[in-house]
Parts: sequence; structure tokens; C-alpha cells
Amino acid sequence: MLANRFGLKAHTEQKEMQIYAVTLAKGGPKFKESTDTGPPVFDRGGPTTLTAHRVTMKDLAIQISDPVEASRDR
Repeated sequence: MLANRFGLKAHTEQKEMQIYAVTLAKGGPKFKESTDTGPPVFDRGGPTTLTAHRVTMKDLAIQISDPVEASRDR
């Protein structure tokens, strides 16, 4: 319908993109279970910094894998 009505055309292509490898620092992870109460908070201090408070590992994984959120810092 969109092709007929608006002349919309679509194609697929392969594109190389930048990736980031998440690695552990020397001495292992420094995560600790939060004892604070309140909503989860993510603070992006820049394109390479993310501080998280009161978040689950699932929420953290979603946050760092979202290219839209990451591109907003640039």
C-alpha cells in the first residue's frame, strides 16, 4: 500500500558498525546489591561512562545494548 500510494521503496544492505566490548576491570566486577530504595537511575556521564543505581542486571544489559540511547550522548 505504501509503495503504491507514496512511491515508498525499501532495500536491505549490510553495513559495518562500531561495537563496544564490555570487559571486567582488574580485580573483577565491583557490583554490589543496592540497599537504597527508590526508582532505578541511569546517569550517562558521557559517551563512555554509565553510572547506574538501583537497577537489575537485565535493565543494565538493555540500557547498554540500546544504540538509540547511546547515540544521544554524541
